[in-house]
Amino acid sequence: MSSMPVHRVLLPSVRASSNRLSKAFLVYHVCSNWHEVIGALAKHTIDDHSSTYQLRFRDGSSHQTHIYRNALVAVYFQYYSRVLGLEPKIDQPELLHAAERVNSQLINTFSSEGRLQPTAGGVFGLKEVLLYSIVKSIRPEIIVETGVGQGVSSTAILLALKTLGHGRLISIDLPNFVTQGYVNADGQRDWVHLPADKSTGWLVPDELRSKWTLLIGSSRDLLPSIRGNIDMFFHDSDHSYVNMTYEYEWAITQLSNGGVLSSDDVGWNHAYRDFLRKHPQLSDRIRSEGFHAAQLREG
Repeated sequence: MSSMPVHRVLLPSVRASSNRLSKAFLVYHVCSNWHEVIGALAKHTIDDHSSTYQLRFRDGSSHQTHIYRNALVAVYFQYYSRVLGLEPKIDQPELLHAAERVNSQLINTFSSEGRLQPTAGGVFGLKEVLLYSIVKSIRPEIIVETGVGQGVSSTAILLALKTLGHGRLISIDLPNFVTQGYVNADGQRDWVHLPADKSTGWLVPDELRSKWTLLIGSSRDLLPSIRGNIDMFFHDSDHSYVNMTYEYEWAITQLSNGGVLSSDDVGWNHAYRDFLRKHPQLSDRIRSEGFHAAQLREG
């Protein structure tokens, strides 16, 4: 039997930020050396368990996985955690364990449909690393999330709350079980759907659910029922211009000083850009692929 190929990557060291989120970076301008690492990993993107990724970091920690996307999670977290003033060694084992579990379950569940898991069910990747790191950095008491699906991002947020020992996540979801997805008001198709035998947030493990309130319905119907200030908002529901704008406008009326408004898939339309122009009290802090996060200036 021939041995499996092993891809070894020695990752560069980075400097930690002293100001956490306020010093977060524009990934395309700052991380050219990390892009080289990610590019090396990207040459082997088939999760067929025929390759082993062995990652050794300059802080002495290491990680080994058969799944390409899990290798990326390890790389992303090493950088973002330091930029946001966290200590990778403390959080990395639990986060990478969650990524291994979630991505394996997604692959197994959606492979029977003949679909790629990123389009049909989501994937535990960069977005989840960012959400986890932001939560650990700002230490929120109340987080509101719209759009749950399988519960990939919810798992990352709840895991961060568990390690903090406080805080609560309120999630809203309008489930979609149609395998062809749905077409939003802008005429764009969203392929994310739940398997017929699963319920919203099925990936969230029991040990994380004590800090979770799940509401089923549309955000337009349910957001007004949430009273009081929130410390973080995350949009990942219907990505139509009208709905994104509605959710952002609701969130900013509830957001506490220093709170964070984050959104996935901001590139689907100009809702996020137009919203920030209208609200200069928000500073766009993190821009990475489709995920952005803005922080409300204190005072």
